[in-house]
Amino acid sequence: MRLLKVSFFLEIFLLSCNDGTSEKFLKSAIDVAEQYAVNQLTVKEKKITKDGITVIGSEEKKYVIDPSKVFTGNINDDDEPDAVVTIVSFLQNRLLLTEHLIMLNEGGELIIIRSVESDMRILGLNNRIITAKVPTHPRSSPLHYCEECQEIRNYRYADGDLKEIK
Repeated sequence: MRLLKVSFFLEIFLLSCNDGTSEKFLKSAIDVAEQYAVNQLTVKEKKITKDGITVIGSEEKKYVIDPSKVFTGNINDDDEPDAVVTIVSFLQNRLLLTEHLIMLNEGGELIIIRSVESDMRILGLNNRIITAKVPTHPRSSPLHYCEECQEIRNYRYADGDLKEIK
């Protein structure tokens, strides 16, 4: 019982020491992605679902930003945190495009330096390597969404593009 009390107070102490920097950075990345979406649309209505997912647009065309698909870490060679945000667009409720916004930290501000259009699913960002699950069949194939038909690939940002690490 005493161990339980000690661990409870230790957990509260550690949580209170968190200055919220990571949450602020995550919010900043989402804000940049939201602005990107707004710039692509004529109808700019914004809704946030109970799950925290942001939907911007109308029933005609909309963008969806899921906070669970925001990855932060180092992408380029400086030691400033960067981000990759997956943003999905729909046209009349049909999937139109999945984009991965590559954002670099330039003087404390996140700047989109590249949008990668791909059906890959980002799994993580660690040590300047972006890990993704990539479909091996085109969208027109019934095997496109087959989990067993996808490959895990690693990418590194270099010379303005994502390059696969073999």
